[in-house]
Amino acid sequence: MSWDDRAACRRTARPEAFFEVEEAADDDRAPDPDTLRFALSLCESCPVRAACEERARGSRSTGIWGGTFAADRGVTYGTPGWWKKFTVSRVIEDAAQGL
Repeated sequence: MSWDDRAACRRTARPEAFFEVEEAADDDRAPDPDTLRFALSLCESCPVRAACEERARGSRSTGIWGGTFAADRGVTYGTPGWWKKFTVSRVIEDAAQGL
């Protein structure tokens, strides 16, 4: 069994949550913070988080990988807007403020 077969995101009923930032950019809207928090919460406890993040850093992958957003890894996409630079630290900061 490979590392990605053990990933927490493989067992979720909401795999689209890991691509919310890109979907929002495609639709020219802000990403849904609750959806992002859901995805990040799975990453937090995932047994293969480090391997997942390493895989993403070695590619131009978009989406949430290893608890990082594409912008955290230097990947940009979509139409102009603040969400092109949407990072994990921003979600954590917003959550702390109750947004």
